[in-house]
Amino acid sequence: MCFSSSIAHLVSGVRTKDGGLLEADVVVANADLPYVYQNLLPDKKMGEKFSHLKYTSSAIMFYWGMDKQFTELSVHNMFLAKNFRSSFDDIFKRFTLPEEPSFYIHVPSRIDPTAAPPNQDTFMVLVPCGHIEEAKDQQWDELIARARAAVLRKLKEEVKLESIEEHIKFEEIISPAIWKDKFNLAKGSCFGLSHTFTQLGYLRPQNQHDTLRNLFFTGCST
Repeated sequence: MCFSSSIAHLVSGVRTKDGGLLEADVVVANADLPYVYQNLLPDKKMGEKFSHLKYTSSAIMFYWGMDKQFTELSVHNMFLAKNFRSSFDDIFKRFTLPEEPSFYIHVPSRIDPTAAPPNQDTFMVLVPCGHIEEAKDQQWDELIARARAAVLRKLKEEVKLESIEEHIKFEEIISPAIWKDKFNLAKGSCFGLSHTFTQLGYLRPQNQHDTLRNLFFTGCST
C-alpha cells in the first residue's frame, strides 16, 4: 500500500506488482486481515501481534475428475469420525490430521450438468486439518497422502465404491501451504482468526484501521 507524504493517517493507494499505482480515496482490503498487517502495512510491531493470536483450522482439498458417475453420492455428503472430540483435539490442539478424519464431498455435477462431461462426475473433497504451526513437525506430504487414503478407504467401506480410485482421471490438491502462499491466508488457516472469547466482537480486529482512517477490511478475520 502507498501512503501520502503530506496527509497523515491516510492510505493514498495501492502499488501493483508491476510497479503501477492505483490511487484511491478509500481502500478496502479483502486479503485476509492478518496478511495485510504483516505484509502490506509499515507497522511491523502490529503485524507481529497477529503471530500470537489463535487461528481456525486449515484443510486439505482434493478436486477429482471422475470418468464415470457415482450415483451413490448426492450433491452434499458428510462423513464424520466416530471419535469426534478426539479428532477436534488433533486439529486444534495438536495441529495435525486426525487418525480418522471427518470430511465433506461436494458433487456439483449432480445438479449442474455442465460441471462434468456426460456420464462422468466431479468431486470436491474437503478434509479439515490443523493449520501450519512452525513449531510443530508437520510432514505435509505424509498427511496429504494419509488424508487421501482415508477418504478412499471410507468410500470403499461405507459406500461400497470399491473401484473409485481407478476412476480418478484428474486430481488437483490444495494444501495448507497453498492456502498460505497463494491465497495469503495466515498459517494456511482457511477461516481466519478463531472466534475465541478474546477474539470476538469489540475484541476482534475492527473493519476500519485504527489510525489509517480510509483503510477498511473485509473477510473472516474482522
